[in-house]
Amino acid sequence: MFWKSQGITLLAGLLVCLASCEKKQPAPPPEKLVFPREVPPERIGKSSPEAILQTLHHGAQEMALDGFQFDKPELGWPFDCRASNSSGYLRLLADKGYLAQQDLELLSEVDIANLSDSDPGETTFAKIQHRRKIYFIRKDGSLLSESTGMPPTPSPSRDPAWLPTK
Repeated sequence: MFWKSQGITLLAGLLVCLASCEKKQPAPPPEKLVFPREVPPERIGKSSPEAILQTLHHGAQEMALDGFQFDKPELGWPFDCRASNSSGYLRLLADKGYLAQQDLELLSEVDIANLSDSDPGETTFAKIQHRRKIYFIRKDGSLLSESTGMPPTPSPSRDPAWLPTK
């Protein structure tokens, strides 16, 4: 019985020793944030007004997030990066890789509001007229539309100032 209890104690000691001597795997390195952007920009899949506005919003939001995350004031919403007109803001998005250069022609009819990071999400960011409807996308990404012959929908908390086209 004495040897049996000593054997269990010896076995337990061996297991503890093996566990402590086991080579531990190092923690994986944290994901490194890369700037400038290396991912190709999203292309507009269809020329529908909704697809055009969603692609524009996605690129603008990505650029604003990168501007905040990497402390680059030249990247952001139109007011934050001091855009003087819509075509200049669209060119900036394309030059920085947030929109495809080939899509700038589809985006040329879009009116862009002079928003900043401090504007609320429900503020209208961009609009485009297509046939007898005006389509809007808000800063939070919500799409709205209204017929041109109908009374306008309730306005957001702040009616934005629109950038000149050129």
